[in-house]
Amino acid sequence: MRCALVIFISLLSCEGVIAQEPLDWIKQLRGGYAGVKDYTATFRRQEMVRGELRPNEAIFLKFREPMQVYMKVLDGPSKGREVIYVGGRDGNRVLVHEPGGISSHFTVLLATDSPYVMERNRHTAEEIGIGYMTELITSNFERAGRAGDLEVRDLGRQTEDGRTLRMFEGILPSNPAKKYYGYRATVAIDEEWKLPVAVKVYDWDDKLVENYHYSDIRVNVGLSDKDFDPANPDYNFPNIRIRR
Repeated sequence: MRCALVIFISLLSCEGVIAQEPLDWIKQLRGGYAGVKDYTATFRRQEMVRGELRPNEAIFLKFREPMQVYMKVLDGPSKGREVIYVGGRDGNRVLVHEPGGISSHFTVLLATDSPYVMERNRHTAEEIGIGYMTELITSNFERAGRAGDLEVRDLGRQTEDGRTLRMFEGILPSNPAKKYYGYRATVAIDEEWKLPVAVKVYDWDDKLVENYHYSDIRVNVGLSDKDFDPANPDYNFPNIRIRR
C-alpha cells in the first residue's frame, strides 16, 4: 500500500472533508489508465530510505502492460545504472547492470525485495508503474472515505509541458495505528489523461519521505518485446549473469 495514499488525493476536486465528488474522480482515474498500454517518461525521484533522504535521481522509464519495465538512471549517484524487470521472467528477478567497476562486466539477477534493492529504494519492482498505483488508490480511498478520515485542499491548476495539471493536498489523521500511508501529501494529476504526474508524501512527523515527478510523458507509443530485452543493442547488459 506504499503508493496508494499519495495518488488517491489527486482524485479530489473540492476543499474540505471528503464528499461524493471524489468517487467520480476515482472512476475517471481508473478509466484513464484503462486505455494505457505503454508509456515512456522521465521519472524524477527522491526518497527517504532507512531514515536518510537520498539524493535526487532522474530516470528514463519505459513501461508496458502487463508489468514490464526498463529504467536507466540519467542523473544522480547511480548514473548509468540500467534495470529491466518483466514479471514472471528470469525467475521473477530484476536484471541490473552497473556502469563502472567490476560489476560492469556482468548482469546481476536479484529478487525484487532483495536487501541490495531495498537499501536504495522504498518500493519493490512490482510496485513500479502508474497502473499499480491506480489500483491501490481505489481500495485506500474507499477505506478513507468510509471512515471520514480525509481532509482535502484544492491547490488549483498549473501548466507543465503544455499540459494542465490539477493540484491537491490531502491530510489524514496523525495516527499511524490507522495504517494509512502517511500524514500529508500533495499531488498533481493531468486533467486530460487522469494520470498522476507528481506526488510528495510526508510522514507522521511531517517529514518528506517521497518526491516523485513524471515529465516528457508519451502514452501508447507501441513499445515492443525488444524494449524489455537485455540483448537490445541500445542497452549495456553483459551476457555473463550472476544471481544474488
